[in-house]
Amino acid sequence: MLRFTNLSSKAAILSASITISLVAWSDQSAFQEIVRTAALSSGYQLPKSLLVERDTNIVDEGKQLFDSEHLSLNARITCATCHIKSKASTDGLPNAAGIHGKGEGLKRFYSGAKIVPRNTLALWGVGGKGFDTFFWDGRVDFASKNKISQFGTAVPSDDPLVTAVHLPVVEIRESIDEDDFILEQKKE
Repeated sequence: MLRFTNLSSKAAILSASITISLVAWSDQSAFQEIVRTAALSSGYQLPKSLLVERDTNIVDEGKQLFDSEHLSLNARITCATCHIKSKASTDGLPNAAGIHGKGEGLKRFYSGAKIVPRNTLALWGVGGKGFDTFFWDGRVDFASKNKISQFGTAVPSDDPLVTAVHLPVVEIRESIDEDDFILEQKKE
């Protein structure tokens, strides 16, 4: 570790660092080429090369499912409740605001929502080429030739997204409130 005994030594080092930085940044094209080459050699692919052809016949059905409260166990929460378009398909919070919340983002958080011990994952790229691992815990992982899921070897599909939608998205206690209806139906 370097130790400087006087202020002029520190100033000289700082000045040299700034000068080197300015020289390096003066040639943007060289810098950009270095970054581009490093990214491509590390496996980066242009986003448009990862898109899959969209079946326009099912887009409207997908939107209806995404916005449907009928998919939640208490019929009060949709996918869009937490994956908010204006917040880049997250909820904008460090920890998700679960059941009992009302509104979006901070409003939901302050309205009495139960706190979920992780944040809401963005949906960018989901379903794209090479997007083969789903959920925070990786419970669906088709990234290697071994298909890992709670289904063992009897996966419902060779498509990881199709397999993922067959599983509960979160821990059951995070997505329902044990209200009178649930308590009457519970078999445990």
